[in-house]
Amino acid sequence: MVAEGLAQLAVDAEQFRMLIEHWPEPAWQWRLEDNSAYWNPAWLTVFGIDPSAETPSYENWIKRVHPDDRQRVESSFGAVFRNSAVKWTDEYRFRRGDGSYATIVDNALIHRGADGKPIQMFGVMVDVSAVRGESEQRRRLAAIIESTTDFVGTGTPDGRIEFVNRAGRRMLDLPETGDLPDLTYVDLCPPEQLESTKEKLEAAARDGVFVGEVTLLARSGRRIPTSAVIIAHRDGEGAVRAISAVMRDLTPIRQLEAQLAQVQRMEAVGRLAGGVAHDFNNILTAIVASAEILV
Repeated sequence: MVAEGLAQLAVDAEQFRMLIEHWPEPAWQWRLEDNSAYWNPAWLTVFGIDPSAETPSYENWIKRVHPDDRQRVESSFGAVFRNSAVKWTDEYRFRRGDGSYATIVDNALIHRGADGKPIQMFGVMVDVSAVRGESEQRRRLAAIIESTTDFVGTGTPDGRIEFVNRAGRRMLDLPETGDLPDLTYVDLCPPEQLESTKEKLEAAARDGVFVGEVTLLARSGRRIPTSAVIIAHRDGEGAVRAISAVMRDLTPIRQLEAQLAQVQRMEAVGRLAGGVAHDFNNILTAIVASAEILV
């Protein structure tokens, strides 16, 4: 829409130049007849390019496209001239004046003559680096969540479970892929600990976070002790909109603790038996000595 508006004004070159001079986003014009180009002031300021060191041209533009994107962009750019297209859009990384790269969505319209040959192009570049950066961060976070061996889950304030990662599904004997069955926190809690779990959720809603032990109930009926962090997420008005939890299975630790306790008991029995044997040996020594005297 922006590029179309600029193209309509391009008939009046003076009006067009006045408009893009004050346009807040990088805008450009390329005349194919004489291979001349124009970059508006925002094009230079947004990307931090020194106008005295670099003149507008196709060559100076394409050399700033990231090497890994350049061939693809040149191919798509050239394709529009070989057909009757009147629009061109592409996304690529563009080198700023400081050497860093911005992720750009470039939209352009092609003005063609009566014979269909392209005469000039008008484009507007939108820096979407922040949006793409957030998307990349979310992608990385999702990968971490699905790779961890801990239970990670989210739910609604009324107790409905919305998401459980793969490790959590394995822990609860749920299918690792596919849609999550309709579940509430009641389904994940042993009946005898339902009231205690409810109190812990209420504590998270009241204080913002609960840290402590929570026991989960697997589909097989197995009780799973966990070390849990439960977080209440609030909106701008302070109302709880979501609950999330990270839980680590304590079963291996409990098994090690039981084994250690058994070893300690065996050691205690061994020490007791050793003490009894020692005392018994002392008694036998005394008896033997007395018998020798009598003899």
